[in-house]
Parts: sequence; structure tokens; C-alpha cells
Amino acid sequence: GDPVVPREIRPSSNPESGQWLSYYEDAERQDGRRFWAQEVRPDAVPQLVGLQRPTEFRADSSLGWQESLLRYHRPMLEDGTIEYEFYYEPEKCIAHPALDRLAFILQPDGVRYHWITDGPHDRSGIPTDNLFSEPGTQRSNIVPLRPGQWNHLQLKLRGDEVSLTVNDQLVSQRFLESTNQRTWGLFHFSDRTMLRVRNIVWRGDWPDRLPPLSAQELFEAEPGLPEFRDQELAQSFEYDLAAQEFPGQQVAVLRGAIGEDFARINDGLRVTCRGNRDFQESTISPMLTVDGDFEITASYSDFLADPVTSGHGTIGLVLKFFNQPGDEIGVMRRHLHRAARSREQVADCSHYQHFDAGEREMLFGETPAEETDGALRLIRKGDVLYFLTAEGDSDWFRLRGMRTVTADPVPLHGLRLMTQVH
Repeated sequence: GDPVVPREIRPSSNPESGQWLSYYEDAERQDGRRFWAQEVRPDAVPQLVGLQRPTEFRADSSLGWQESLLRYHRPMLEDGTIEYEFYYEPEKCIAHPALDRLAFILQPDGVRYHWITDGPHDRSGIPTDNLFSEPGTQRSNIVPLRPGQWNHLQLKLRGDEVSLTVNDQLVSQRFLESTNQRTWGLFHFSDRTMLRVRNIVWRGDWPDRLPPLSAQELFEAEPGLPEFRDQELAQSFEYDLAAQEFPGQQVAVLRGAIGEDFARINDGLRVTCRGNRDFQESTISPMLTVDGDFEITASYSDFLADPVTSGHGTIGLVLKFFNQPGDEIGVMRRHLHRAARSREQVADCSHYQHFDAGEREMLFGETPAEETDGALRLIRKGDVLYFLTAEGDSDWFRLRGMRTVTADPVPLHGLRLMTQVH
């Protein structure tokens, strides 16, 4: 894709949008009633509303005032500004900004600060109605609040310094404590006032483009795949099932019936495998042997399986060695119908060994895989085999597993394209 990094974001005014988290979640859900809501009117901008808590919903008054905090899901990791409009009505409606546990309490005669507690679960002993002043942080003796109107607030963060501007007047400027996690939110004492906010805009000094994939936070480095020089894989074999003769001198049918299980179509070979409770296979094999290091890829499309309970439908790229212990190794795309679980679409790897006393089965690298078109790949270098899959026509192969295997040549009829049901 072509991702675009926005220069500003406009957080939703809907507290149920998934962008917002109520800090006092239990207290905000009394009797099934929520105290954060969105108000939408046909002729007005949507508002985020913090409702005033009725008397019967107030917490224990001995604890102090009732704190209510709605936090945005992402902290201010970079320098930036957050702006919003809030409605002000003295002693009835106001919205105070907060960073982590620090709330900036807007009062006509200046900004005071409130340390946000854990309410009834708090063990610090700090009352919920705590307010304190820091004269050195005041930049104005008044906060120019406009009663009965929408007021504009800007919170600006530069390094560790936060500045607060109300209606274009700088009112507070202070440094944040080193422990402040910079989660920002909207705060009010819900037993005393309600809260109304609209037109939230966040502009940040975040990068204007995505970093390279290897530098992204969620990138998971995979073990390095082998790299071959041109002369190391000097020979090649390619067989196009859409264009070349089938069956013929280059490909043999090992299991299945031509015309019934194998049918030529415009863009390839349609392989069908019908089964019962036993294993059934439709399998073809190129007429060649493979010695030394190699890279083998098989592409497929329109994978569809309908397995019975405890069964599976599988397509696989398989190597079978006629050695002792009869190694049979492959990378698969499967549709599983587990007995105790629902149906699952996966990619996985397998290694079977056959002994006189029985069979040893090793399955590994199972990963969810929903693609119906894709490719399976096996790479051997020395005695290490790499199992890979790709989605659709992508050339980006994901490593599904690695295994130490025999370095013996792959014998005639040992390289197989298999369709299997059970």
C-alpha cells in the first residue's frame, strides 16, 4: 500500500469509539448507566459529554469529590499541541485537561493543580478533592473564562515543558515530573459539574513517513535465509501445468486417476481428491532427481477443502527419501476440522519417519493462513531445510520452519506435489 501519515488527527467525540478509556471504569457503569457519552444534534458539531453524577450515584463523600477522567488511548510521545473547545458555565460545566495523574484545574483566578487518585481504591491517603498552587508556574493572574460560551484551550508540550493557553492567553507553564507518562485526557469532578468538549485536534512532531520495515516497532526479525550465488544453482527446471503436456515425459502421476482426479483447465491443472475416513491422495511428481543445494517452489490457486470432523484437506510440496528411516518432509496448506474446535485454515510443516516399529510424526510451524492462492517453497543448503509460504502472487515468502535433514539426493519420484484428504 501507500500509507499516508497525517499532520493532525481529530479524535472522535464518541467515548465508545475505542479511542477513549475511562480511568474509573467500574464507577462509570453503575446500574448500567454510563457517565461519558456523545451528543449529536442535527445543527451542531458532535460533543463529547461527561455527565454530572446524580446524588444517588455519588461516591462516599468522606473521600472528597468524585473524580472522572477519560483518557485518549495514545500518550503524547512526541512534542505537539492538543486543542479543543469546552463549554463553560460557572459551577455547572467545565473541562480540565490532564496529563497522566496531573490535572490542570481552570479557575477564574488562576490555574491550580490536582493529583488524580485511584478513588475508593487509592492507598496513598491523598484526598480526591486535593488542590494545590505553584506560583512559579502561573503566567497570568486570571484565566479568561467566558461564561455561557465555548472557550478555546491549547495544551502544548515541548520536551518536559507543558504550556496551557485559554482563549489565546498563556495561563500556565511548568515542567513535568520524570515519572509522568504523558497520557492525556479530559477531567472533571462529576459530582459538582458536567463536561462538554468539541473540535479536538492533535498536532504532533511525529515522523512524516514510515521507517523501513526492519526499523518498525512490530517488525519481527526472522532467521536469515540462505543466499545462493548464481553459479551455486546453475541448473533449473520449470514445468508450467497450464502450457505443457500432462501427463508426459516430464511429470508422472503417482496417485489418482487422470480425467477424474486431474483435469486440464485454462490456467493450469485442477486436482481433485475425494476421500472417506482413510487417507486419500492425488499426487504428481516431476521426472527428475535433485542433488545438493536447491530451491523448489510450487504455486497454487483456488484451494478449497471441506473436511469431515477430525479430518483435513491438504495441499503440499513434499520430499520423500528412500533412505532409512524413510524421511518424508513437506510444507503444507491445510483446512483442518478439529474434533473439539471449529474449522481452521493453516500453513504448517511436517516430517515423517518410517521405522519397522512404526511411524514417527513431527508437525511444526503451524500458522493461521486464509489465502486460497499462494506458493509453497523448500530450500536446502547443506543439511538444513527451510520451509516457506507466500500469499497470492507475492514474492514475499514467510519462513515457517527450519530443520536439519539428510543431505542425500532427492530420488526419482521423491519430489511430489500432493493433494490429500482424511
